[in-house]
Amino acid sequence: MKEHPQFTIITSTLNSAATLESCLLSVSCQKGVVLEHLIADGGSSDRTVSIVHSFEPRYSIRLVSQQADNGLYQAWNRAIKQSRGDWILFLGSDDQLVACDTLRKVADRIEYNNLGVYSFIFGTSIFWHEDYDWNSLLSSYQSGETQPPSLFFPGSIFFARRIFSDSNLFDESLKIVADYKFLALNNFYSSCYFLSMPVVRYQYGGISSNKKNEYRHFNERRRVLKDLGAYYPLPLQFYHGLIALSISFLARINLIYIGLRIKKTCSLFALKC
Repeated sequence: MKEHPQFTIITSTLNSAATLESCLLSVSCQKGVVLEHLIADGGSSDRTVSIVHSFEPRYSIRLVSQQADNGLYQAWNRAIKQSRGDWILFLGSDDQLVACDTLRKVADRIEYNNLGVYSFIFGTSIFWHEDYDWNSLLSSYQSGETQPPSLFFPGSIFFARRIFSDSNLFDESLKIVADYKFLALNNFYSSCYFLSMPVVRYQYGGISSNKKNEYRHFNERRRVLKDLGAYYPLPLQFYHGLIALSISFLARINLIYIGLRIKKTCSLFALKC
């Protein structure tokens, strides 16, 4: 009988062959812990599935879904239902654990500090904007000195498996901020512990950081704030919406400009592009 895993890593994929191997290498090298890696694939037509199968002899990795989905959160929910680990970490197909002893260090801290009583534990992320002083922020939030923002959360979060159920999963009608909604509904700041160690190396360019999605991101955040009953003044809605729309528009114009430059370069050198 297989050992009960301490950790479940969940990765959603869709034509992820270009980056997936680096992700799987960072998980397969983990030492000193029992883990399972669940891959929820959305129907890839490239080498994604064959890459997953090539890693099966190395460690406990399993393809739990290979069918079209309506987005990231449906893929995650499918994998959650098949997960066995005590703690779940969602790892992008273009992201990596920072070192081969990352999960062992997390497991040691969970045991030493009796962190099983928490619903969430999280570390720092190596990412372009991760520069928050989480010790000070958590102290302020948990003491009641300041109120945490409604939709402001860290990355590199381990979710206790016990908090998920058929009636408590990610909202699949959202495409960008369903994890924020889940964390808010499950009182993240009242039941979280900061590990003060790097966990995940994130790549810039995911759906939430892609500037083309800025306006959609804004609309989803506004909808979730309304669902949560959080007050969002109308002038701020207008201001933030205008900024989001401008960023999305400029990002798309930039892509068109780059495409035209590439086309011009190809024609100059008689290349097929």
